[in-house]
Amino acid sequence: MAHQFPFNIKNCATCAYWAGQRSTNFYGEYSVTADYTSFGKCLHQTNGWHNQDRQACFICPAYEKWAALKK
Repeated sequence: MAHQFPFNIKNCATCAYWAGQRSTNFYGEYSVTADYTSFGKCLHQTNGWHNQDRQACFICPAYEKWAALKK
């Protein structure tokens, strides 16, 4: 079941460095994934999670908001 993550929640699904399957809703307010625990690789070069699978709901201190989110 699809899950929506609001733009103001700092987790992998809304992070610029997460390479999981996602999209935005029409207004760019939510990152939409297949489910809450969807996986994707972390592409941040200097954090401890580089190139490792991370769930959409995870958080880390290297967060940067995904540019596709408008707010």
